[in-house]
Amino acid sequence: MILIVNLNPAIDRYLSFPQVVPGAVHRSRPVRIQAGGKGVNVARCLRRWGIPVAVLGFAGGFTGRWLQSLLETAGIAFHAVGMTGETRCCHIGFDEETGTETVWNEPGQPPSPRSQRRLVKAFARLLPAAQAVILSGSAPPGVEVDYFGELAFVAGQAGCPVLVDIPPPETAALLPFGPFLVKPNHLEAARLVGFPLESESRLLQAAETLVRLGARQALITRGGNSAGWGQENSSCLLALPPVPPGTRIFATGAGDATMAGCAAALVRGETGLSLAEWGIASGTAFAVLGEACCWEDVKRFREQ
Repeated sequence: MILIVNLNPAIDRYLSFPQVVPGAVHRSRPVRIQAGGKGVNVARCLRRWGIPVAVLGFAGGFTGRWLQSLLETAGIAFHAVGMTGETRCCHIGFDEETGTETVWNEPGQPPSPRSQRRLVKAFARLLPAAQAVILSGSAPPGVEVDYFGELAFVAGQAGCPVLVDIPPPETAALLPFGPFLVKPNHLEAARLVGFPLESESRLLQAAETLVRLGARQALITRGGNSAGWGQENSSCLLALPPVPPGTRIFATGAGDATMAGCAAALVRGETGLSLAEWGIASGTAFAVLGEACCWEDVKRFREQ
């Protein structure tokens, strides 16, 4: 089982419009609703690829119960730690004319100190059954920047590898605990290392810097451009599999699919550069195929 910590999950509402015009009234085509949050997106990929998963996070109110129901329907075990207030909702709007998505994220409700302590205890109880831990997504308001570091420490004490895709301040606080993999995008990585990643050499330098700061491996993604990977004494650029011109790109969730691919490769025995290549193939397959992406599609993109 892969244990995914998604502290601030959501109800995601996907809306599609023929054209989005600022200041105008818009009427959506039929709305798609599903459980959301970066960690939930990762879990959905892994579940679809036949890998057992469990999600741990805060949830409250009517929307929290709705989230629980949506995840149960999707076959994803959700270990909810209760909090006061409602689980957040997020909205993703697709402009059919331009092929672009715009995302509106609610901040979420602050969990009490007691709820935060309960989640750490629940995390420790679930760890013995986990092959790997993924820390994914932002924390809700009121959670200290070193909270993820506490979870990484607990996982490290249990000998469980930790894969990380969280905001830069939390990642920086966690790096001394030696995560197995950190996966920032290029903008997040620039904040972590303190210099812009305007060239491929800088991209590699950033991956190497993250390893020196404590990560065992670093994978820095750049949307549709080459990625940078590094581990101790080794780094390289990773070219993305080719995508036909004019293909609609499912941008929202592609980075989460990359993380899912890395985790899937890890539990299937892959290491080092090969693990990162599976991650890149997974993200590209999702970007092209969306939720329909299966592991056979990932294999096909991996071979290109």
